[in-house]
Amino acid sequence: MQLGAISTGGLLQLYVVHGPQAVSPTAMYRGVQPRPVPCPLGMYRQPGNGLSLTECQLCPRGVYGKLPGLESSACSGPCPKGTYQDRLGATSIDDCTPCPKGTYGATAGLTTRACTAPCPYGTYSMTEGLTAASSCTPCEPDYRGPNGHRGNNVNSANAGGYVCDRYYTDVNRKKIATGKDAARKKQRLAQYE
Repeated sequence: MQLGAISTGGLLQLYVVHGPQAVSPTAMYRGVQPRPVPCPLGMYRQPGNGLSLTECQLCPRGVYGKLPGLESSACSGPCPKGTYQDRLGATSIDDCTPCPKGTYGATAGLTTRACTAPCPYGTYSMTEGLTAASSCTPCEPDYRGPNGHRGNNVNSANAGGYVCDRYYTDVNRKKIATGKDAARKKQRLAQYE
């Protein structure tokens, strides 16, 4: 079976050829409309915005495009909660990176390594990909978050994060941290004695 075409007076008649004879026309058109070339993975084209690959745009940060021929900047969908995607043109959900230790990602489609926020003060996390602040681990009683800050410093010791620092109470019932923070506070207090 073959497909044939005859042009008569600006009309194009398509027909199917079975053997030596032409049998029943399949359609009549005033010119042939070219089909758009589908955009490749990680790209999209808004409907009606051209036919060639030059009109394709990279999927934005925070989403990925796992199928060819996408027609929306939402591409295939956002990266899930607890992950982020900081580059253009991601092609798979595997391109979404877990939020780092000491942070959490409460919404889908995050675009930076900072995710939603660091773990709240007095908590920490040694786990990647948390989806809520409530997933951060509370410090033990009389301890606080690392160096007086919220979250973890993932570039520091202890397998990528800090443990909570210990407090002690002085005679005036003020909490003073041990370690580097306490040494600095003791130096400042000594100036006034």
